[in-house]
Amino acid sequence: MDNLTGIESLDSLLRPFNKGEIIEIYGNWNIVLSISHVTIASLSRYGMVGVIYIQDYGNLDPYFIRKMVKILRGNFDNIYISRAFRRYDIPDLIKGVEGLDSLVIIDPYLFSPTSPLNYKLLTPITGAIKENSSKGIITIIFNRETSLGRFLPEGGKFHHHILHSIVRVIPYRNGVEAVLIKHYAKSVPKASYISYKELGDERLWVGQHLLQEWL
Repeated sequence: MDNLTGIESLDSLLRPFNKGEIIEIYGNWNIVLSISHVTIASLSRYGMVGVIYIQDYGNLDPYFIRKMVKILRGNFDNIYISRAFRRYDIPDLIKGVEGLDSLVIIDPYLFSPTSPLNYKLLTPITGAIKENSSKGIITIIFNRETSLGRFLPEGGKFHHHILHSIVRVIPYRNGVEAVLIKHYAKSVPKASYISYKELGDERLWVGQHLLQEWL
């Protein structure tokens, strides 16, 4: 597997890729969400892709995924999506994946507590992600910045500890700056530039209840 995200400037930061690796991309949420769509399409070239999506409403666009599958020559039939509506459902969904080549988790800590004293409630999610990596499945997490501090991903210290690689993405000029924050085999930080064209360029959000089409 030479590429994961399908975005060369981002993949160059993340290489080498190994089975069971846990990678996180976080930062500006619109950019993170765009990269998640391209990544799902890219991973469909290599086999079965599980997508666990944690959102109250909207934002996952199957039309855009299909467009990127065609561009990247993936296989739309390799993509399987599950949606969690409560924090308590997320660990079981993660632990229940079988027969996948890769797993994408979008916004796993959406239901984070408002106080850092209650972050222990997130331990079952983090533990499930760590346990799942023992199956040899590459896991890519698309996360947001924490509401309890600046420039850190959501999930707390235990979550940050289990990750093999972390990339933060932020708007930069007419594109995106991707900064390698953590990597098991490279010195950090390292930065790379992503053009908007690499993110699919003219992405169209049609404003429908798109996830209903997956359920």
